[in-house]
Amino acid sequence: FLRSYPKLRYALCLPLLTETCYSEERTLNKVTTQAKRIFTYNNEFKVTSKELDQRQSNEVKDLFRTNPDVNVGGGSVMGQKIYVRGVEDRLLRVTVDGAAQNGNIYHHQGNTVIDPGMLKSVEVTKGAANASAGPGAIAGVIKMETKGAADFIPRGKNYAASGAVSFYTNFGDRETFRSAYQSTHFDIIAYYTHQNIFYYRSGATAMKNLFKPTQADKEPGTPSEQNNALIKMNGYLSDRDTLTFSWNMTRDNATRPLRSNAIGLAYPCEAPFSPDGAQGCPNVLDSFTRYLYHSINSANNLSLQYKREAGNSFGDPRLDFTLYTSI
Repeated sequence: FLRSYPKLRYALCLPLLTETCYSEERTLNKVTTQAKRIFTYNNEFKVTSKELDQRQSNEVKDLFRTNPDVNVGGGSVMGQKIYVRGVEDRLLRVTVDGAAQNGNIYHHQGNTVIDPGMLKSVEVTKGAANASAGPGAIAGVIKMETKGAADFIPRGKNYAASGAVSFYTNFGDRETFRSAYQSTHFDIIAYYTHQNIFYYRSGATAMKNLFKPTQADKEPGTPSEQNNALIKMNGYLSDRDTLTFSWNMTRDNATRPLRSNAIGLAYPCEAPFSPDGAQGCPNVLDSFTRYLYHSINSANNLSLQYKREAGNSFGDPRLDFTLYTSI
């Protein structure tokens, strides 16, 4: 009978198998979990290296385009100024690898001029910061850190190098080169970019005379040449002690508007301000782009940092010393 109905035979066997099953209770060893309590302020945010790479930032304006509390004014690279909750960057504590950025590069130009490709992270404190942020941090802090060799060299390798050439649709090119080396007690990275902007156009003349543009098709004061360089070395004195040397430079060669952070005035350029206008001058909007000048501006940041990680005892705190100069 069972041979004629094999499915029934299997069904009769299953109950017999289940009777032989049994459960066993086991007691695990003691499991201990630890966590570090972290307190974060709601007036702080950080732009990480991953976010910077995803945005492919070419200028300072790209760094903060997703945060409404931080605005960057000005169109050109040299004219951009950072505003945190409406406060200009000159009134904030702005540092690059610990080197404070004080004053503008030139009248009516920006204070923070750096190639975003150099940056590893940007930390911003909106409003009053703690005392460890340094002087001038009453209105806010912008802390920029450049990339090191460990941020570029793949895991398991001792050195790496790369180069890239890119072109701008608004008529310009950019060349980038970087190389890095690391060992047990030392690492170094060298980074260089050259950017050449032939000119750019406004939306009204974007496609006009595309291959043979006239002077009227080009925006005045837009050609520029910029060189950026970074050298950063880390010396690992011990598991807790690190000595870091950093130098970065931006050199801008261009013929730009005299007041690159503004577009015009509602009174004549040839006369002092007068609500009714001056005699002999038309009371019309005068464009600052009429006044162009050639300049070579450079910003150099040099810093030497010593860091010691905190120990387990109260008398062994974290130490951080920085010597810097900004020229």
